[in-house]
Amino acid sequence: CNATDPDGDTLVYDWITDARLRINGANPPDDRSLFNTFENSRIFYPTALAIDTVWVQCFARDRKGKSDAKLIIFTVIRDPLKGVR
Repeated sequence: CNATDPDGDTLVYDWITDARLRINGANPPDDRSLFNTFENSRIFYPTALAIDTVWVQCFARDRKGKSDAKLIIFTVIRDPLKGVR
């Protein structure tokens, strides 16, 4: 989630996904959202072996009321040799 602030303020990132993905670093039972992180990237894991289209949304905020968001929709495929990727 590449973002910059025109004033140079430090950004924090909020991550939200659907129930078929789990966010690395988020704790169950709500491991589909993670707030106020300083990292602009996250690793996501599928919660089921056979899923198709999933979504992830990232919010970049400057903690002064300004923010922007991006929704990304992608396909998870099952590789018979490597598993889900």
